[in-house]
Amino acid sequence: MQHAAFIHLASKIKISLERLSKALAVFLLLASTPLWGHAESPNKPLAFITNQGEDSVDVVDLEREQILYKLAVGKDPAGVAISYDQAQVYITNPTAQSVSIIEVAKKAVNQTINLKGSPLGIVANPIKAEIYVADWDNERVFVINTRTIKVT
Repeated sequence: MQHAAFIHLASKIKISLERLSKALAVFLLLASTPLWGHAESPNKPLAFITNQGEDSVDVVDLEREQILYKLAVGKDPAGVAISYDQAQVYITNPTAQSVSIIEVAKKAVNQTINLKGSPLGIVANPIKAEIYVADWDNERVFVINTRTIKVT
């Protein structure tokens, strides 16, 4: 019933089926983003929380319920994805048109990937060394090889 209501709502506001499917793909990327993980100790969960007002990410120890440290990232951070091995955390920065790569073990931003568009939703592929980044403004998905940092 929820799907029928969603399609009915879309027809009411006259959204094309193609635009609706792209919006759904962005929603699925956002909804599937993992929220915690830690390379040094997988049994000790951490949360990586974006702070758009401060252009930073808080790293929170979920067991102690306290902020461990804060990292500066690009302008208006939004999406969060964690690599399968939990060694890197990827943060989308829509206003900065970039993705920040956090090295968990080093507790630092290791690299920034510049993208033309508005990167928002992000998810890491657990099988391949890839992340998928939804470009909100241009209705496309960037595929980034996490080993080579090549964008396709």
